Amino acid sequence: MERTFGANDIPPKARIVMGVYLTTLSKERRLRYNTIQRIKKLFQISRTAIEGIWVLRDNPAGIGQPRRPYPSRKTHLSAKDASLWAGRIVKME
Repeated sequence: MERTFGANDIPPKARIVMGVYLTTLSKERRLRYNTIQRIKKLFQISRTAIEGIWVLRDNPAGIGQPRRPYPSRKTHLSAKDASLWAGRIVKME
């Protein structure tokens, strides 16, 4: 899955702040109803980002780490085949 063009990672300090905020709002290691929606509006980040921070709440070192990049996709064409296709496309124009 490609990342949205221009999408920024959440800075580590902001993730730590959100993790602390989430843990202060939790009761017996559970978030109350509608807490994620409130935090989503407050910090203007996605629900999945908030859930990822919540999962890492017990690992403070993990919250501060940058996100892993998506793996590069392999192509089904070899370099030779790709150059042949590029040559055919240029000839068609």
